[in-house]
Amino acid sequence: MKRAVVMTVLLAGLLAANAPGEGEDEKEKELKKLQGRWVATVLRQEGEEVPAEKVKKANITLVIKGSTFTFTTPKQTQEGSLRIDPSKKPKTIDLTEAAKEKAAVLGIYEWDGARLRVAADRSKRPAEFKSTKDGPLVMTLERADD
Repeated sequence: MKRAVVMTVLLAGLLAANAPGEGEDEKEKELKKLQGRWVATVLRQEGEEVPAEKVKKANITLVIKGSTFTFTTPKQTQEGSLRIDPSKKPKTIDLTEAAKEKAAVLGIYEWDGARLRVAADRSKRPAEFKSTKDGPLVMTLERADD
């Protein structure tokens, strides 16, 4: 009888630990920390680092508000929704443009509060923060004060 009670308690604990929404809390907390305006400081594309003065002049920004994003470059502005999964190693981020149904950009990210590093590609999710010929774009952004 005691064994049945112990097993029931253990099973209930396991079910509660894996209840739907448990990972959602982690995602929401992480997403809340990423809120705000981020400005690119380092950009690696096609395996080459873009000169710092060009990156600064371009004023590339990523604004995260709720689960939406606005990404601005000198040539265009993209808006849409974002989805993160901080439980993955490395953490994943998917950006879906408002006019499209599936993720337009698949990426990975890491951050330390003041800096956010993203590796992203349109065709497949990068496995590491490394830019190669015909490979992902790797960008370091800093949190803006405004």
